[in-house]
Amino acid sequence: MSRLALPVKALLIAAASAAAAPVFESAWLAHRIAALNSLALTDLARLFALISGEIWVAVATAHFAATALALAAAAALFRGRISTPAFLVASVSPAVAFILLLELTEPLEEIATWRHADVYWRVSSPLIALPAAFTLAFYAAIQMLSTLSRKLLPRTARHVLLSLLLLSAVLASAAYLRAYPSPGKSRLPVRVRTQTGRGAILTPGANVRVFFIGVDGATWDVIGPLAERGVLKNIAGLVERGSHGRMRTLKPTLSPLIWTTIATGLPPERHGIGGFVEYEVEGLTRNLSILPGRKPMKFWRNFLDGDHVVRTTIKRTSRSGAAVWNVLSAAGLSVNVVRWPVSFPPERVNGRMVTHRTYYELRGDPAEQTRGGAGGAEREITTSPPDFVSEIAPLLTRPEDLDPSAMSRFVVVNELFRRQFLQSDRYDKSSEASILKFIHNEDEFFNRVALYVLDNYPSRFFSLYIYGLDAVQHYFWKYMKPEDFSDVDPAKLETYGGVIRGYYEYVDETIGKILERADENTVVIVASDHGMESVAPEGAEGFRSGSHSNAPDGIFIIAGKGINRRAHALDVRPADVLPTILRIFGVPAARDVAGKTLDSALDEKTYPERKSVRSYEWTTEWTGGRPGGNNHVTENEMIERLKNLGYIK
Repeated sequence: MSRLALPVKALLIAAASAAAAPVFESAWLAHRIAALNSLALTDLARLFALISGEIWVAVATAHFAATALALAAAAALFRGRISTPAFLVASVSPAVAFILLLELTEPLEEIATWRHADVYWRVSSPLIALPAAFTLAFYAAIQMLSTLSRKLLPRTARHVLLSLLLLSAVLASAAYLRAYPSPGKSRLPVRVRTQTGRGAILTPGANVRVFFIGVDGATWDVIGPLAERGVLKNIAGLVERGSHGRMRTLKPTLSPLIWTTIATGLPPERHGIGGFVEYEVEGLTRNLSILPGRKPMKFWRNFLDGDHVVRTTIKRTSRSGAAVWNVLSAAGLSVNVVRWPVSFPPERVNGRMVTHRTYYELRGDPAEQTRGGAGGAEREITTSPPDFVSEIAPLLTRPEDLDPSAMSRFVVVNELFRRQFLQSDRYDKSSEASILKFIHNEDEFFNRVALYVLDNYPSRFFSLYIYGLDAVQHYFWKYMKPEDFSDVDPAKLETYGGVIRGYYEYVDETIGKILERADENTVVIVASDHGMESVAPEGAEGFRSGSHSNAPDGIFIIAGKGINRRAHALDVRPADVLPTILRIFGVPAARDVAGKTLDSALDEKTYPERKSVRSYEWTTEWTGGRPGGNNHVTENEMIERLKNLGYIK
């Protein structure tokens, strides 16, 4: 081969690599996203086309530069002794390097849509320099092996060896693809039997009830000192007569992700809920809720900000796997679920479900509150059964109707607070009075609904999720721990110094009202998804002074019938909650969940172990109507709330 032909050959192969690389990498990215989100094959093809169009020019340019530079360097280094097969093999190495680079730098905790902007690479040079270096090293190894094989092996043996290497590559690729969930198949639920009204498929045990109270952000660091001072009597009573310990949080500490694991017993990569938002991509039948973590900044920003992508709040329709209310409903047990995160659109259950969107929907139009949308624009379906929203509408109070003196249990109601409180007509992160006004009013509504349901529709399983504690700790933490900060306003400290303590007392009071509805056959569980701590370094999260990015674990308390007393130091994973609840009800656990029963907390005679089943794979059912979150007023308000809390940008 002449010296003139060698650079030309290198450039031609570099051009071929640049043309093939976008196809190769787009296919890999599309398959990865499809597997994480259980997309159908038609969706996979559509996603491949969108990704290819988005990254074609950038990837082709990067790979042409990397391959051309590396092959030119190799040609000069080896002075023309380059075989065509070695050139061809080396030309694909930038694409291989790209994928290896992404695989090796993607920790599981970064799988969360809201954090992408923080983990994108700030420079694109690694995409050129590292693949180029990899190409040169890879080519040198191939060239050395080729030289050795010519000296040590006859031509026939070399051909056999090459065939074996190609076969190994094919088998390795097949194994890689098999290791991933098959898009549109593996995590999609399969109908086993209808959940309600057509006969139970399981035989539940004793006539026990379970009250599950989820308190977002509750931490032992605050509960412990308050309980010792006799402030939190109801929580302290549950601790005294039951078992307690820590709830190991998940990373990232995102509420939708963790509470869905608690409900399903599945890790995030299996239940499919990865954060607070999801992406509705034009042409796809299913939204994207989990994306691979560390990716080039420019590509993902361009792709997610494109006209074909709409960002919305996360929906229950992105969840895979059966939740506790699905399994219990299938067993013929009655359930009432109030405000569980990512419960919208509601599912048809053997009881009642009030989703977290009910409050926003009812606030939308006062004239429609008791009419369920009759005579006006079609409303979102936010409860199951759908008409239950009309029944609970009178329980709603509006923030604008509140009197500032109603906040006296949390703050010093001085003239400054009173003026800010009355002027606040929307949730505003710059106004502490506004934050407390809107958060507490929302909590109050759902707590009233919970008590109404307990009084009028008794059930075997009841759950209430209390969100406000997490929010007030984000905003008011520095007023509880001013020693951790240097910029605390003395006047605001005097006004808001008791907010967090007051809110823990409010939560304890709510738990006490629920305990009044319990009897000797009731098991009560109180749990949180994570703890809270001061922002570190100070001011890193702007207006937020409380953080759970690297916070302590959450709390877990279980007490009641058949629960061992004083079993300290329980070490609970979120996935352990589902099998424990099923064990209490005498419902067999499923072997495909990630959690284990908390045996040390349960009396074996009261709750004997049942033989497990392979899986619970239910087809969950919408209640009908408009399940997809088309109310733009509600959607915009929820997005704005997430921005104010700093969860999304």
